[in-house]
Parts: sequence; C-alpha cells; structure tokens
Amino acid sequence: VLLRAGLDGIESNIKPPPFVSENVYHMTEQERLDKGIYSVPGSLVEAVDKFSNSNLMKDTLGEHLFNEYIKAKIQEWDKFRTAVTNWEIKEFLKRY
Repeated sequence: VLLRAGLDGIESNIKPPPFVSENVYHMTEQERLDKGIYSVPGSLVEAVDKFSNSNLMKDTLGEHLFNEYIKAKIQEWDKFRTAVTNWEIKEFLKRY
C-alpha cells in the first residue's frame, strides 16, 4: 500500500507542500489550510471512512481484501468504543 501510494504520487506528479517553519499547533485551522497543511484523521473510524472512499486503495488491494480490511477495522473500532477503561471507572465511579 505504501509503495503503491508513493508510485501514484510520482505518476501523478504530486509535489509536497513548501516547508513550514512555524509551529502548526499555534496556527488556526484556516492558516493551516492556506498553507496546504491538512490534518490526519482523528480516530480509527474517521480513518476507515477516508480509506473506504479511496479508489487507489481498492485498486491496490483488490475488492475482496479491501472490503474485508474495512470490515475488520469497523469491528476493531466497535470493540474500542464500547470498552470501559480504568480511567472511566475511576473518574465516573469514584464516589461509589
């Protein structure tokens, strides 16, 4: 997948954005967008959503593997989002 994405970038003549020396965490969202700085997905479910809309990934993996990977990641997300962590127990049940 990484090799195919890199080859696609070369074949499509995709150029990286210019170097930025400022601290991107001190920029507003609009300032980052103006400089061509985009955020990666903030969660697994957001990443799966982006991935599932990628024709490049579908072509690279083939339809069966592509769909099975998405299915596995959705199951992983569901297990993660329904798990109760020690922090939640301590934070929300500390009075009991």
